[in-house]
Amino acid sequence: MAQSVFVYEYATAGGAWEAWHSEPLVDALEREGRAMAAALAQDLAAAGYSVWMPVCRNGALAWWRNLKPPGCGVGRVALSQDESDQDVRRQWFDMACQQAELTWIVAPECDGILLELVRRAESLGARLLGPSSRFVAIAQDKHVTAETLLRHGVPAPHGFLVDQWQNLPAPPDGGRWIRKPRFGAGSQDVGWLEPPVACESNTASGHCENGGSRPAGWRIERFCEGKPVSIVAVVGEGRAEFLPACAQEPRCDMPFEHQAWTTPAMGSDPVARWLAQLSLAALPECRGYIGFDLILSPDGSGWVVDVNPRLTTSFLCLRQCYTGWLAADIVNFCRGNGVIDKWNGKPVRLERAALAKIACEDAALCDG
Repeated sequence: MAQSVFVYEYATAGGAWEAWHSEPLVDALEREGRAMAAALAQDLAAAGYSVWMPVCRNGALAWWRNLKPPGCGVGRVALSQDESDQDVRRQWFDMACQQAELTWIVAPECDGILLELVRRAESLGARLLGPSSRFVAIAQDKHVTAETLLRHGVPAPHGFLVDQWQNLPAPPDGGRWIRKPRFGAGSQDVGWLEPPVACESNTASGHCENGGSRPAGWRIERFCEGKPVSIVAVVGEGRAEFLPACAQEPRCDMPFEHQAWTTPAMGSDPVARWLAQLSLAALPECRGYIGFDLILSPDGSGWVVDVNPRLTTSFLCLRQCYTGWLAADIVNFCRGNGVIDKWNGKPVRLERAALAKIACEDAALCDG
C-alpha cells in the first residue's frame, strides 16, 4: 500500500479556522499557493505516494482526486463562508493529521497561522515534513530571527523594533532604512522606511496588509546593497542537502517584491550555502524544507535577511530543472532514504506571471 502524505496548503484549502482564517489573505496567496499545491500533489502522486489534500474550488471543499483518509465519508462539502465551514476544515485537518503517515503543511507565518497549524499537527501526533513549532516560533518573528542569527555570529542586518514612526535615528554611513512587519510572511509589506498608507496617526500596525490584524510593531533594519538570492536547505535524519541557489529578480517599481526567479544563480552557491549552514547551526534543530533569503555582496560576503520555515516559491523554479519528482525526493530524503541529485544543469527562469499557468494545472484536482 502506498504511503500516505497529507498536504495542507493554506490558500488551496480555502484558509483555516477561527483567528487563523482570513479570506483576504487566502485571495492574496491563491495564485502562488495553488501553484505550489498542484506541484506537490503531482510530484508525490507520480512517485507512488497516496496524496490527501483538501482543495477549495467553486464554493466547494473536496479531497484531491477523491483520495481521502479512510473512514472519511464526506467527499465534497459546499461552502458558504460561515463558521461551520471552518469547522469542516478543522475536522478534515485533524483527521488527516492523525491518519496520514506524513504531513506537509504550507501556510503563511503572519498572524501565527503556520505556528498554530504546526502546533495542532504536533498535538495530534502527525509526522511533519517541516520544521517543528519551536523552529517556527522563532522564524515567524523577523526581529527574533535576526537577533538570534546575530547573537550566533551569522551575518544579518542590524535593526530594531518600533511602534511609532516618530523620532527614528538616521541610518549609519548614509545608508537607508527598510521596514518589515515583525510577523510578516516573506516580502509582504516590506519597503523603504515610510509610513504605510494603511497606518494612521503614525502608528505601526505590523501585520500582513492583506489579511492580518495582529498588533506587533515593525522591525527597522539597515538596507543591505547586493544581489538578492535564495537557497533551500532540506534537512533529513542527521544530514542536510542544499539545493541550487536561485537569483531573485526584483520589480523596478517595487524592489522588495520579486517578479522572477532564475536558477542556477551563477557564482552564488558557495556563499549561499555557507550562510545557510551558519543559520541552521544558530536555530533550533529542524526537519524538512527551509528557505533562506540572502543578499550577496560583490566582495564575497553576504547577509541572511529572512528565514522561511515552509515551502517557498523557489521550489517551482527548482522543480523545472530537476529530472525526477523533486517533492518526492525531498520526502524520501527527510525519511532518511536517497539523495536529491537529479539536476539537469539547464538554466531556468520562472516569472511570477507564469504562476497562474502553473496554478491552472489544479483544474482537475476535484475531479474524479
